[in-house]
Amino acid sequence: MSPYRILAIAFVSLLLSLPLQADAQNARTRSTSEELEYQKKLGLAFMSKIADRSDVLTMSSGLQLQTIKVGSGQRPRPNDIVFVNYKGFLLDGRRFSEGTDVSFPVAELIEGFREGLLLMSEGGHAVIVIPCELGYGDEGTEVIPGGATLLFDVELIKVQHQTKGK
Repeated sequence: MSPYRILAIAFVSLLLSLPLQADAQNARTRSTSEELEYQKKLGLAFMSKIADRSDVLTMSSGLQLQTIKVGSGQRPRPNDIVFVNYKGFLLDGRRFSEGTDVSFPVAELIEGFREGLLLMSEGGHAVIVIPCELGYGDEGTEVIPGGATLLFDVELIKVQHQTKGK
Protein backbone atom coordinates (compact mmCIF):
# COMPACT_ATOMS: atom_id res chain seq x y z
CA MET A 1 0.00 0.00 0.00
CA SER A 2 1.42 3.41 -0.97
CA PRO A 3 2.22 6.02 1.68
CA TYR A 4 -0.43 8.31 0.14
CA ARG A 5 -3.09 5.64 0.58
CA ILE A 6 -2.03 4.98 4.17
CA LEU A 7 -2.09 8.72 4.90
CA ALA A 8 -5.53 9.12 3.34
CA ILE A 9 -6.94 6.21 5.33
CA ALA A 10 -5.42 7.51 8.57
CA PHE A 11 -6.68 11.04 7.91
CA VAL A 12 -10.23 9.92 7.12
CA SER A 13 -10.38 7.59 10.12
CA LEU A 14 -9.20 10.39 12.42
CA LEU A 15 -11.78 12.79 11.04
CA LEU A 16 -14.57 10.25 11.34
CA SER A 17 -13.63 9.48 14.92
CA LEU A 18 -13.99 13.09 16.05
CA PRO A 19 -17.23 14.04 17.78
CA LEU A 20 -18.34 16.29 14.96
CA GLN A 21 -21.67 17.98 14.53
CA ALA A 22 -20.50 19.69 11.36
CA ASP A 23 -22.12 19.37 8.03
CA ALA A 24 -22.62 21.94 5.32
CA GLN A 25 -26.03 22.93 6.67
CA ASN A 26 -24.75 23.61 10.20
CA ALA A 27 -21.84 25.68 8.87
CA ARG A 28 -24.23 27.92 6.95
CA THR A 29 -26.43 28.53 10.00
CA ARG A 30 -23.64 29.32 12.49
CA SER A 31 -22.83 32.94 13.22
CA THR A 32 -19.28 34.16 12.64
CA SER A 33 -18.44 33.86 16.35
CA GLU A 34 -20.02 30.40 16.54
CA GLU A 35 -18.05 29.29 13.48
CA LEU A 36 -14.81 30.63 14.98
CA GLU A 37 -15.45 28.73 18.22
CA TYR A 38 -16.42 25.59 16.28
CA GLN A 39 -13.26 25.70 14.14
CA LYS A 40 -11.04 26.14 17.19
CA LYS A 41 -12.68 23.22 19.05
CA LEU A 42 -12.44 21.04 15.95
CA GLY A 43 -8.75 21.87 15.56
CA LEU A 44 -7.95 21.19 19.21
CA ALA A 45 -9.79 17.86 19.09
CA PHE A 46 -7.98 16.78 15.92
CA MET A 47 -4.55 17.84 17.15
CA SER A 48 -5.10 16.19 20.55
CA LYS A 49 -6.13 12.98 18.83
CA ILE A 50 -2.97 12.74 16.72
CA ALA A 51 -0.54 14.09 19.36
CA ASP A 52 -0.02 10.64 20.88
CA ARG A 53 0.83 8.97 17.59
CA SER A 54 4.45 7.82 17.40
CA ASP A 55 4.80 9.16 13.84
CA VAL A 56 3.71 12.69 14.75
CA LEU A 57 6.19 15.26 16.05
CA THR A 58 4.58 18.06 18.09
CA MET A 59 6.59 21.26 18.36
CA SER A 60 6.43 23.71 21.28
CA SER A 61 4.66 26.18 18.94
CA GLY A 62 1.79 23.70 18.56
CA LEU A 63 2.72 22.72 14.99
CA GLN A 64 2.55 19.00 14.27
CA LEU A 65 4.50 17.16 11.60
CA GLN A 66 3.96 13.64 10.31
CA THR A 67 6.94 12.53 8.24
CA ILE A 68 5.97 10.25 5.40
CA LYS A 69 9.40 10.15 3.75
CA VAL A 70 12.63 11.47 5.22
CA GLY A 71 14.58 13.55 2.73
CA SER A 72 18.30 13.23 2.24
CA GLY A 73 19.09 16.56 0.59
CA GLN A 74 19.62 20.09 1.83
CA ARG A 75 17.48 21.67 4.51
CA PRO A 76 16.01 25.11 3.81
CA ARG A 77 16.97 28.18 5.78
CA PRO A 78 14.60 31.08 6.47
CA ASN A 79 15.82 33.22 3.55
CA ASP A 80 15.88 30.43 0.94
CA ILE A 81 13.53 29.62 -1.92
CA VAL A 82 11.86 26.19 -1.87
CA PHE A 83 10.32 24.20 -4.70
CA VAL A 84 7.46 22.02 -3.52
CA ASN A 85 4.45 19.95 -4.45
CA TYR A 86 1.70 20.64 -1.95
CA LYS A 87 -1.98 20.39 -1.17
CA GLY A 88 -3.68 22.41 1.56
CA PHE A 89 -6.78 21.03 3.30
CA LEU A 90 -9.26 22.09 5.94
CA LEU A 91 -10.23 19.53 8.57
CA ASP A 92 -13.50 18.82 6.76
CA GLY A 93 -11.43 17.52 3.84
CA ARG A 94 -11.93 20.51 1.53
CA ARG A 95 -8.83 21.33 -0.50
CA PHE A 96 -8.23 25.09 -0.49
CA SER A 97 -4.92 25.25 -2.35
CA GLU A 98 -2.46 23.14 -4.29
CA GLY A 99 0.60 23.46 -6.45
CA THR A 100 2.98 21.28 -8.41
CA ASP A 101 6.65 22.22 -8.62
CA VAL A 102 5.94 25.72 -7.32
CA SER A 103 8.51 27.93 -5.65
CA PHE A 104 8.11 30.09 -2.56
CA PRO A 105 10.46 32.29 -0.57
CA VAL A 106 10.36 30.58 2.84
CA ALA A 107 10.25 33.94 4.64
CA GLU A 108 6.98 34.91 2.90
CA LEU A 109 4.98 31.83 3.95
CA ILE A 110 2.55 31.70 6.86
CA GLU A 111 4.36 30.96 10.09
CA GLY A 112 3.28 27.31 10.39
CA PHE A 113 4.14 26.37 6.80
CA ARG A 114 7.53 28.06 7.22
CA GLU A 115 8.23 26.23 10.50
CA GLY A 116 7.25 22.87 8.98
CA LEU A 117 9.42 23.33 5.88
CA LEU A 118 12.44 24.21 8.01
CA LEU A 119 12.12 20.75 9.62
CA MET A 120 12.29 18.99 6.24
CA SER A 121 15.08 18.10 3.79
CA GLU A 122 15.04 17.88 0.00
CA GLY A 123 13.28 14.72 -1.11
CA GLY A 124 11.18 14.67 2.06
CA HIS A 125 7.42 14.31 2.25
CA ALA A 126 5.35 15.28 5.27
CA VAL A 127 1.96 16.36 6.48
CA ILE A 128 2.15 19.63 8.39
CA VAL A 129 -0.73 20.31 10.79
CA ILE A 130 -0.94 24.04 11.48
CA PRO A 131 -2.99 25.41 14.38
CA CYS A 132 -4.88 28.61 13.57
CA GLU A 133 -2.41 30.76 15.52
CA LEU A 134 0.34 29.75 13.07
CA GLY A 135 -1.94 30.01 10.03
CA TYR A 136 -4.58 32.63 9.29
CA GLY A 137 -5.69 33.20 12.88
CA ASP A 138 -9.17 34.27 13.87
CA GLU A 139 -9.64 36.31 10.68
CA GLY A 140 -9.20 33.53 8.12
CA THR A 141 -9.40 34.31 4.41
CA GLU A 142 -12.07 34.14 1.72
CA VAL A 143 -11.78 30.35 1.60
CA ILE A 144 -10.36 29.55 5.04
CA PRO A 145 -12.65 30.09 8.03
CA GLY A 146 -11.32 32.02 11.02
CA GLY A 147 -9.86 29.70 13.65
CA ALA A 148 -9.24 26.89 11.14
CA THR A 149 -6.53 24.30 11.63
CA LEU A 150 -4.78 23.62 8.33
CA LEU A 151 -3.26 20.45 6.87
CA PHE A 152 -0.55 20.69 4.24
CA ASP A 153 0.64 17.59 2.39
CA VAL A 154 4.10 18.72 1.24
CA GLU A 155 6.90 17.24 -0.82
CA LEU A 156 10.09 19.31 -0.66
CA ILE A 157 11.63 18.99 -4.12
CA LYS A 158 14.50 21.47 -4.05
CA VAL A 159 16.08 24.15 -1.89
CA GLN A 160 17.69 27.16 -3.53
CA HIS A 161 19.98 28.76 -0.97
CA GLN A 162 20.07 32.54 -1.11
CA THR A 163 23.11 34.63 -0.33
CA LYS A 164 22.73 37.49 2.13
CA GLY A 165 22.75 40.13 -0.62
CA LYS A 166 19.65 38.74 -2.35
